[in-house]
Amino acid sequence: MRWIEPVSVSSSGKTPTIHRHSLILGKELVKKGVVDPEDCEKYLNPLVYEQTSPFVFTDMEKTIDRIIRAVSNGETIGIWGDFDVDGQTSTAVLMLGLSKVNARTIYHLPIRASESHGMQLKGFMNFLKADPTLIITCDTGISDHTAINYANSHGIDVIITDHHSPPSSLPNAYSILNPHQLPENHPLSYLAGVGIAFQVIRAVFQRVEFEFNPESLHDLVALGTIADLAKLKGENRFYAQSGLRQMNKELRAAFSSILALSSKRNGTITENTIGFNIAPRLNSAGRLGDANENVNFLISKDNDYCNNFALDLERLNDSRKSLVDSVYRSAKDLVKKDHLITQRQVIILHKEGWHQGVLGIVAGKLSEEFSVPAILLNDENGTASGSARSVEGIDIISAIQENDAHLIRYGGHAMAAGLSIPIEELSTFISGLTTTIKSQLKKLKVEKELIIDHFISFSDLGNQLFEELKILSPFGSGNQAPVFACENTEITNQTQFGSLKNHTKLFLQDEQGDSQNMIRWNSSISVFPFEKIDIAFQIQPDDFHRENSFFLEYVDHREHQPLPPNIHINKYPIQLEDYRKEPNQVYEIERILNNDTDAQIWGEGLEKPTNILLRNRWQLDEKKHLLIMSAPPSYSVLNGLIERTNTIKIFLFNWKMQTDDTKQFLLNLGNIVKQSLQKQIEEINIKKVAAAMCQREETIFHGLVWFQEHGDIVIENIFDGKIQLTKAQAHSTNKINTISKKLNRSLKETAAFRKYYLRVDPIQLIRKLQE
Repeated sequence: MRWIEPVSVSSSGKTPTIHRHSLILGKELVKKGVVDPEDCEKYLNPLVYEQTSPFVFTDMEKTIDRIIRAVSNGETIGIWGDFDVDGQTSTAVLMLGLSKVNARTIYHLPIRASESHGMQLKGFMNFLKADPTLIITCDTGISDHTAINYANSHGIDVIITDHHSPPSSLPNAYSILNPHQLPENHPLSYLAGVGIAFQVIRAVFQRVEFEFNPESLHDLVALGTIADLAKLKGENRFYAQSGLRQMNKELRAAFSSILALSSKRNGTITENTIGFNIAPRLNSAGRLGDANENVNFLISKDNDYCNNFALDLERLNDSRKSLVDSVYRSAKDLVKKDHLITQRQVIILHKEGWHQGVLGIVAGKLSEEFSVPAILLNDENGTASGSARSVEGIDIISAIQENDAHLIRYGGHAMAAGLSIPIEELSTFISGLTTTIKSQLKKLKVEKELIIDHFISFSDLGNQLFEELKILSPFGSGNQAPVFACENTEITNQTQFGSLKNHTKLFLQDEQGDSQNMIRWNSSISVFPFEKIDIAFQIQPDDFHRENSFFLEYVDHREHQPLPPNIHINKYPIQLEDYRKEPNQVYEIERILNNDTDAQIWGEGLEKPTNILLRNRWQLDEKKHLLIMSAPPSYSVLNGLIERTNTIKIFLFNWKMQTDDTKQFLLNLGNIVKQSLQKQIEEINIKKVAAAMCQREETIFHGLVWFQEHGDIVIENIFDGKIQLTKAQAHSTNKINTISKKLNRSLKETAAFRKYYLRVDPIQLIRKLQE
């Protein structure tokens, strides 16, 4: 892949002050166009987000009037859903919400093996035997003309709530709610099926006076939204944030039962927990059997029932894995027999006996493996039915729609679809679809591109970066996790892991000598032809080890190409003069100051030269020239110096300073704490102490917590970077080892950066400064 390197983005003057000196948070917000302080707060904090009115949908008033009339008249409301997680949660949201207004409701999710997707007439007619007078669809219905016409002919009103792409001719329903009806980029235009269903419940409770808070359903909305890979933009991001927050506060009985049986050990629920632990198990019922009972499971508060039901789901999920492996091996055999398949613009495979429930999963695996859309179909009774999965840039549903002349039925969206076709029409369909996808491919760039969001060093991988990623999450479609890259690294070892030994752990070392492990999924040990590589990766929450831990996930690599030696640093907007190896640092500083009236010196730490005026990070003014006296503790601090001074020229020095030794650090910080208590100043300003000691604020905080756990002080209050404390009786707690590890790690990260500062080429340093 061709790497697209980061465009220089400065958060200075755009994002709120609190985010300007972050490692990546401020820059990520600027890239997303979120720069107004109020918008930033709404984007990052679901507690202050202002939800969009559900009545922006043209048919919402009509919809709610009909539902309230049905409730008042004691009518039976039938809810017709879908068997995937989006459909299950949509149905659960409507069932729970309508039960709070005492509605009489029944529901049905089609059984994949016998009823297929959507509102097949046979199954629909059977559902109508319960005499509903109003049908509400969820996550389905937008293409089901036949069933809806049948309902109309029997005097039954149908309200469609669906998020799939509408056909050119809409069904003759009583009302239709679909996010495609809204303008592009509208906050509600990205909704999944569960999001649309939830708008109905929100609107109902804006019209009635029953005591119920629809926000209690946010966990179900988040589950369906994330599981369906809906874009995490606008309201979807809010639902995902709020729902995950709710799950971590009070876990629904169904979710708790599933997680107790899965391999998840981390207490924090993330979007990965939904994607890899909860959703696959719920989906297994829809893929292999009957998902109707899943709705009762999702809304149940009976722990014993949920635990027993989760065991059944676990067994189904194990069966699903076996079927996926079987169909995948069979599909790969077909590919091997026809080597031209992988050279085509779309892979289309069909065979009798494939289990329909797992074809979408296998199509997704093939699509990812060969970087083209893939369609897998099961042949049965003269019909080929199955699933399609696409790649970025190819709209598979529009391609299918363009060739729908011989299809029995189809539906879906840009990245995934389902379809059925007579087997005798398959060759004509394949030919037409291939032509359509070729025309779409012409608009795409031939070479794949990888956008690198941030170049970092392994020493940057610390708590601050992880916390900023947590604030920017949840990640997914429409809000991709940032891609990081570390330059000039060396792979020192590789090992295989996993039950099938199908994953690889890479052991890497960067040019500063810092080491990291990285996971490369679904790969074997590889020979890297380059001695030094630049490696791209994402940072993922680790659900399998300790809480709040992360791991690095391999994305790509390239040969490391050192910059040509004839590139002069003055070609960069910020000029550099390097005096780090000069034997007499003080002499060079005095010489520069004598000839330069628009210069200032940054210097921090407890050891300082005499007769030179130094300013710490909070005392700097805007001046053209900046002398950096010694190695800062981090890139974040270094960037802060540049942004605060708006300098155009930097002079690099290397004045000696104390080491980042844990024992010495605690001795120095202990003296500051002791002096504060002696002067009866029972408040520590972390920013000022960090500047005084030339450390990161994070390190100072860990140090103060260490003194508390050691029994020297008690931290009474923390507010706006200030810690109120009192003296304590000596009594070490059992948490002293944990905080000692955090403090040691923080100091090692600082020491690693200082080493890097001393030896890195100035050109590399200036590139980092301007990312």
